[in-house]
Amino acid sequence: MRMPALCCLLTILALVGCADSVQRVGTRQPVEPIDRRLAITFDDLPWVMLRDAPPADLASNHARLLAALEQAHVPLIGFVNEGLLYQDDALQPERVQMLRDWLDAGFELGNHTRWHSDLHAVGVDAYEADILAGEQLLRPLLAARGSSPRWFRHPYLPAMGVFVAFAVPLGVFLARSNHPRADKTAVTIVAILAATLAFLMIGRN
Repeated sequence: MRMPALCCLLTILALVGCADSVQRVGTRQPVEPIDRRLAITFDDLPWVMLRDAPPADLASNHARLLAALEQAHVPLIGFVNEGLLYQDDALQPERVQMLRDWLDAGFELGNHTRWHSDLHAVGVDAYEADILAGEQLLRPLLAARGSSPRWFRHPYLPAMGVFVAFAVPLGVFLARSNHPRADKTAVTIVAILAATLAFLMIGRN
């Protein structure tokens, strides 16, 4: 096992282990208990492969996925790209029904922008417009059930490295439009650890 890679892994594990206690540094005041609740999340609903063409077994796979998730009895949020509800600019009713199936199963739906935009590529104004365009159908779907979009998730994980020039105006926009942000911190940490472990295994071969 190569020592630099091992040191990298140990550093990451140390940072993860210390993350919960960072806020305690420099204060003697009692710290409120940390809310450690987790939710399983799915991005790019109704189905990620719809970017190209719907797979032939889409309906059966969709049904199998929801059945398995219902059986697991876990809190779950699906983040929707409304652009995937269309094909050749025509709204596909069966794809809208897929979102209704998620709601019928008791799961939440959130906003993931309409076209899975990259903040760093399009800029704040276009990004904010894509957020609002991402709930033209989602908001009425939820309103029919007495709800509204409660969560927003950034595509491409930019929240962990948003340019400073973007952070303030985008944060104000999300707060004013009532879009709490659902980050992927835990998923990102797992991905970093997995990549590090893969690097270590390669180093052993």
